[in-house]
Amino acid sequence: MAESSKRLRTEYTPQALRDLALIWEWNATTYNLRHADEYRAFLKSRADALADSRLLAKPVRGKPQYSYISLRRSRSGHGHVAVFTIENEQVFVVRFFHTAEDWENKL
Repeated sequence: MAESSKRLRTEYTPQALRDLALIWEWNATTYNLRHADEYRAFLKSRADALADSRLLAKPVRGKPQYSYISLRRSRSGHGHVAVFTIENEQVFVVRFFHTAEDWENKL
């Protein structure tokens, strides 16, 4: 009988939650509340799915304890990067960065 794989839970560090709040605020100011709500929901749903999609992630150069995945609504244009680590059967989202940032040096 095949062993069932245990689904990992996704948790957010306080900094990752602050990042989401700042992303929402920027989008609300730049676009509108609906856009901000939809984009935050998109980021959150993709990050919540990291437990299933972590195989698509790449290691962070020089920081092997971290992995990242790009989150874009379309193939062109900017998006965000979710940086995470896996510990004790949990995915911890550490930070969200804009893809245009020098995020690897800010981590």
